[in-house]
Amino acid sequence: MELFEDYTLIECIKLQSQFKSFIEGLEIDNILEMLQLESSKDKQLKYYSSGMKQRVKLGLAILADTSILMLDEPTNNLDKNGFKWYQKLITDYSADRLIVVCSNDQAHEYEFCNQELNIEDFKK
Repeated sequence: MELFEDYTLIECIKLQSQFKSFIEGLEIDNILEMLQLESSKDKQLKYYSSGMKQRVKLGLAILADTSILMLDEPTNNLDKNGFKWYQKLITDYSADRLIVVCSNDQAHEYEFCNQELNIEDFKK
């Protein structure tokens, strides 16, 4: 997921909602609170740290009303607090959907999963 970095967080959330609905009952204020970025809601994304951008990407993906969610190394660029935030968000919003997490070696990124596919040497 790429972000339009000239947009503010509010503009980004509104744009996303035009193409993909959020989980029923979620409004912009709820999403801002869940992203824990309320104080930066009017700042252009290009001024966000890499961890803040990762929160935006993950939040928009996880909170979208989709039956399938695919994440590629989701905790990349997240600090300790960001990792705890990810774990809570993914746990709270993983019901009734297929979630595929791709990661090289960070088991904590997918510890909520109930199945694992390990591809070590795919050329054999």
